[in-house]
Amino acid sequence: MPEIEMNEEYLAPEGNAKTEEEPEIAAEIVNLSQTSVENIHADLVRMANSAAANVNAREMEIHQSALGQVRAEKLTLDQGLVGFVDTDQADLSTGIAGIIQANQVGVTGSNIGFLTAASAEIQNSRAGLVVAGEVKAESLRTGLLLARNVEGNVETFLDTPRAALAGLTAGVAAGLVVLVTNLLLRRRR
Repeated sequence: MPEIEMNEEYLAPEGNAKTEEEPEIAAEIVNLSQTSVENIHADLVRMANSAAANVNAREMEIHQSALGQVRAEKLTLDQGLVGFVDTDQADLSTGIAGIIQANQVGVTGSNIGFLTAASAEIQNSRAGLVVAGEVKAESLRTGLLLARNVEGNVETFLDTPRAALAGLTAGVAAGLVVLVTNLLLRRRR
């Protein structure tokens, strides 16, 4: 089993840092390289070629790593994979994210399932669903876009006006089906 020293700064040994004695890493600064851990709590987390299931940090710098769930004030991810992010500020470059919930987001060359933000700047990326107050985009392809203000080149299957129209149309169609069904049932009695 690798011996792990906990000082003000934690530098994980190469290999698997998860041991029976230490299921969680807690330190001011955590630096991981070629390591896999379960839980991290720190002020600053730097990861390269590593994986973590749950991370709570003030600031994170991620390079070529995979994360399950992240809660941080600031996340910088370069060539990484993350399942869920809850942060104030996120910057993704060539990454893949399932869900991002943030105040400010910058995305370049990435794929996102669901993004919700007050402000999003997106370049050369794809997203399934974007819900934001303000979107500035250069080549964004998305399935559904709900935003108050949109600037830039956005290709969307369903934007805010189309989503409202689709909802209205579906509501009217459902109402008509119920009305016709009720009328037919009354005539049979």
